[in-house]
Amino acid sequence: MNVRPVFFYGLFMDTTLLASKGVPTDNCRTARLAGFRLLIGDRATLVRKDENETYGVLVDVSENSLKQLYAADGLQDYEPIKVTVELADDSKISATSYVLPDVPLTAPNTGYTESLLCLADKLRFPQSYLADIRHYLPPDGSGRKS
Repeated sequence: MNVRPVFFYGLFMDTTLLASKGVPTDNCRTARLAGFRLLIGDRATLVRKDENETYGVLVDVSENSLKQLYAADGLQDYEPIKVTVELADDSKISATSYVLPDVPLTAPNTGYTESLLCLADKLRFPQSYLADIRHYLPPDGSGRKS
């Protein structure tokens, strides 16, 4: 089976979600991607920004699984890019990540952002990164889905 390392930075960091979509997650590792900033609209994407970094998970995924994941509604516009991520042991690995070719112009999806924040906290990403995600939430809590 042809697999490649894929860097996920959105809700696909949730191994339970990936497994529910038929993606094996036995080789899942947290990783850091330098030179990219997380942007949240209706969903998440990455944009190049030298002074930023994004955290996520690195998973070995088959070509068939990738095709299925990114064929779902709302995900067809994501395109693969080559990135180099750093693992906890400071080793670097070339990987693929999927980004939107156009920056999302929609207001941040509060439910998505809250789920992403909870997942990033569960994965023990740095507090500074959690603050980056939190900045997409309404400051007064308005707009929260109940």
